[in-house]
Amino acid sequence: MIYNAGYVLPGLALFAALVLGPFLLAAGGPYRPPALTPAEKGVSCIEERAVMAAGHRVLLFAWRDAAVCRNSRLYLASDGRSWTVSLEGTCLACHSRKAGFCDSCHAANLVTPSCWGCHKAPEKP
Repeated sequence: MIYNAGYVLPGLALFAALVLGPFLLAAGGPYRPPALTPAEKGVSCIEERAVMAAGHRVLLFAWRDAAVCRNSRLYLASDGRSWTVSLEGTCLACHSRKAGFCDSCHAANLVTPSCWGCHKAPEKP
């Protein structure tokens, strides 16, 4: 007989669900990234596509810190090109379809960015 079975068994079930839950959810198949609308201009992005897909958040946080804390508005990309540190002026100048670019990927990854609390979301008909 288990002492305090009314507490131990539900606790064990909850623990098992928390530990095994992510594995069971991932059993649905491989992750498929959403189809993104390409940039409007014929220019290449700030960094390579793989770097931007995996690390744009880190880049944007570094830009924010550089612009706000150090008043540094110039970014030197890995290929030697220089860019103005500006979400609205640099990134959104090419990626102006927020619904087809930003929102579709963030929704697929269950991410809610806080960018639009300070920045004006691009509006394209």
